[in-house]
Amino acid sequence: MTSKWMTENEKTALKASMDKLAGLRALKNTENVYDAFDAYKNFKDAIGNYNSDMAYISCLMAKKWLIKRFGNHVSDSLDVSQKSQSAKGFDIELRECDIVGEIKNTVPCKKKDDGFGAQQIASIDSDLQKLRNSGVKNKFFFVTDKKCFDNLKDEKFKQKLKGIELVPLFNEKEA
Repeated sequence: MTSKWMTENEKTALKASMDKLAGLRALKNTENVYDAFDAYKNFKDAIGNYNSDMAYISCLMAKKWLIKRFGNHVSDSLDVSQKSQSAKGFDIELRECDIVGEIKNTVPCKKKDDGFGAQQIASIDSDLQKLRNSGVKNKFFFVTDKKCFDNLKDEKFKQKLKGIELVPLFNEKEA
């Protein structure tokens, strides 16, 4: 990996996450129940905590966006591999740059209305409240799913997003 904007720790963690996926390619189709069980066990082991891996990679995507927006000093100040994905606090926090961010990998579960289920709305509301109360100048709500992003642009979320920049990460690609 030649991404100069990532720290060595970030590169190592990303490689470990991608190695899990590579391990899945080795699983074979079989009619032997013991081999099938072993394949599923290997699948479970390879996936591990899938949500944490997705959260970590989305933090790297947000970091890349922040570097484009604020410059390379973000790269020097932020190592997303240093924070556990299950730890409390902001997903992205650069107090010295007056930046905080929350990341949503949510895919809306409903096809009508705002598209979000009750728990999804509660989680979104909680994240937006945390951002509003942060006391920093630059507040970002990063979203990795286009449908989620489109739903958040709806009028009913306008007041909740006041003072918070809604950032799509789904259309960013490495050059």
